[in-house]
Amino acid sequence: MEEKQKYDLVVIGGVPAGYTAAVKAAEYGYHTALVEADSLGGTCLNRGCIPTKTLLYSAELYEKLKNGRIPGVSAENISCSV
Repeated sequence: MEEKQKYDLVVIGGVPAGYTAAVKAAEYGYHTALVEADSLGGTCLNRGCIPTKTLLYSAELYEKLKNGRIPGVSAENISCSV
């Protein structure tokens, strides 16, 4: 029979706060497990706010370059590939 693992702390949810808590607990010497049903980092990191902010920033930068609205910067043949 397989031996069961024993943990001092089990963190449920691998979102940024969850994995930060798990790492910090392990640094303090706690035998720690992190449980996540989907992808580590959660929606915010993988599909939500961070990717969305990146796309919005890229679109804003593209628009500024295309319309020559960045002081001291000139560019030709500006294109966007998505």
